[in-house]
Amino acid sequence: MKKGHRRQFSAFAHISVLLLSLVWMVGCGGNTSNSSNNNSGSNGSTPTAGSSNPGSGGGGSGGGATSTATYVYLGDATQGGGAFAFKVDNSGNMTAVNGSPFKISGSSDASYGPLAVANGYVYVTTFSSNGEATPGQLVTFQIDSSTGALTQKGNAVPVTGTSFTAVKQLIRSKDGANLYVLTQGTVTAVATNNGSPTVLNMQTVGDDIWGLAAGSGSLYAGVQNGNPKSGFQTPVIKRVALGSNGSLVDAGQTVVTLNDANIPMDLTEDAAGKFVAVTTGMNDNKVSVYSIGADGSLTPVPGSPFTQTAGLGQKLRFDPSGKFLYEVINEEAVPNSESLVVFSVADNGALTQVQTLSLPDNVRVSGLVVTSGFVFVANEGVSGLSGSVTALSRDASSGKVSVGGTGTANAAIGQVDVTGQ
Repeated sequence: MKKGHRRQFSAFAHISVLLLSLVWMVGCGGNTSNSSNNNSGSNGSTPTAGSSNPGSGGGGSGGGATSTATYVYLGDATQGGGAFAFKVDNSGNMTAVNGSPFKISGSSDASYGPLAVANGYVYVTTFSSNGEATPGQLVTFQIDSSTGALTQKGNAVPVTGTSFTAVKQLIRSKDGANLYVLTQGTVTAVATNNGSPTVLNMQTVGDDIWGLAAGSGSLYAGVQNGNPKSGFQTPVIKRVALGSNGSLVDAGQTVVTLNDANIPMDLTEDAAGKFVAVTTGMNDNKVSVYSIGADGSLTPVPGSPFTQTAGLGQKLRFDPSGKFLYEVINEEAVPNSESLVVFSVADNGALTQVQTLSLPDNVRVSGLVVTSGFVFVANEGVSGLSGSVTALSRDASSGKVSVGGTGTANAAIGQVDVTGQ
């Protein structure tokens, strides 16, 4: 992708941009929501450092074989698209997989780096630079369980948005049976079919979807309708009902109105399906937590919203146990300071801040994944030129983290996802 186009898209993701960026937004589309918005799940086994989890998109090994290694994949947000791959050891040290980056064969399309790992496959997307009416493309790579290398599989699957076909984000269901493809205001449901994806249906959920979380029987979308010319409406959280096959039953019903006018930058649901957490970022430094009703409704937990260390909350994820919540704070102003905030989660969903860890300054965080043993934080990189992923070793008892290793992609990147046991 051309650098200028990507930075325009990134600017739109932040409401504090100048009027010129707002004008661009009307004509070109929504913000980049770059993190895998699934919750973190668990396979029920004894936690292993660096292990993956169903909710964060961690899949099995290629072809269904058992893998003893953990591999980290980063969405390639440069022209042509694809994925970067790293092998992670038990200390969080990363080594580039031989052959990385794995580019999409014959592609010259643009990409914002959406990526999801599901059951032995890596899914990435591109979109045409020729116009908004041209469908985006969902491409499948199979993971070699012994090396972590990727092999492109089958034909690309067209994905069409109603107003803007550039895919911002890929969300996977907890079992990996479905992907949800997010464009500006539309969501497309895809059945993964063990590496042979098929589009189920599409719904227009709003003018602009900022964050999206996949749960059991529901999607939760952070939506703000309107535009600079007509005015922005109060942001809301919508629940989109899912069918038994993962298809979208409706276009979403409002379950929360954010009357303080904060944008729902990112949403996540815990593995047990008890809570949805939202970072509302722009106007304050708060995190809201809601309990999920039997009908999918959301009710604020006692004490919500919760104030965190001052800063602009961008990404958040529960850990596999649901006992901790992790939030990346990434400021817009230079030097773009960044930190990770760790909360403990009470049985009733209430949050208590237990740690704030400063990270290297980065222009924009692009992804966050939490496993039993690690927290992986992906960043687009300084001026979008050199993306990276940092592994933070995680104590499963206290939830606290410490810096492990870092992998550098030397290119603009998007989402991050992992495999493992």
